[in-house]
Amino acid sequence: MPHLTDFRFSAQSLQDYVECQRRFLLRYIQKLDWPAEQSSPYLVFEQYRHKGELFHRCVDQYFHNIDPALIEQQIHDNDLHTWWQHFMEFIREQPFLHTVSEILFQSSLGDHLLIAKFDVLAITADHKVIIFDWKTTAGDHKPARRILAEKMQTLIYPYILCQAGLSVNEKQLASPANVTLEYWFPQYPHEPELFKYSSVQMQQDETQLRGLMEEIESKTIAAFPKTEDEKRCRFCVYRSYCGRGDVAGNIFTDDQETTPDLDLEDLDLDFENIEEIAY
Repeated sequence: MPHLTDFRFSAQSLQDYVECQRRFLLRYIQKLDWPAEQSSPYLVFEQYRHKGELFHRCVDQYFHNIDPALIEQQIHDNDLHTWWQHFMEFIREQPFLHTVSEILFQSSLGDHLLIAKFDVLAITADHKVIIFDWKTTAGDHKPARRILAEKMQTLIYPYILCQAGLSVNEKQLASPANVTLEYWFPQYPHEPELFKYSSVQMQQDETQLRGLMEEIESKTIAAFPKTEDEKRCRFCVYRSYCGRGDVAGNIFTDDQETTPDLDLEDLDLDFENIEEIAY
């Protein structure tokens, strides 16, 4: 795999690869600029994405012990204010013993590096470990569970946490049976999607991850084909490179199976603060 020395695989990069190998090539190997809009209407899409970023920032401030009243004073958008109220109602009911926000992990899997960034990692009163991921979504419904189940994020996040072997007070907590990944939607606060982990699932995930990484590493530049599902191209910023159209799809009205995840972005990581996991 050319020009990817010390490349750190993430949920986003592997998601790009499984959806379209050519997108992975253009983005991570050739590192081309994005020549097109991701979604139309562009300004509405960007405003919605920005609201999601602000929500994550508010929640991160909460978990860094900023007074919720002070956080709320910063909010001047009606949607964001509603999301914040939903979050406050949700968080008051949680029996957490310990939480950490915006935590980064790095693990090695064979000769490859794998990274993950958790919105919040929480330990409950019954010593379970929950990886929370806050999902803001466009349109009038949240993603279907089966779509979330197929995301590389759903595979990678519990796997890399279990690699960490998280322990508190000498009690080993992050065994697969104790770990849950929870997608929580501020627009749909009573409709979270929970994915419980297991040792069997971890073994399957490791096999899949190894296979994907080895496959990518073995490829030549010419061996990264375009996706056969051209519906995905409507939301790909590289579509003009591939001759797959000039007009972006509409994230608010198109099929949710092909619309991009507003929260799932390539990680802008502070590598000084990544937790190193021995493997």
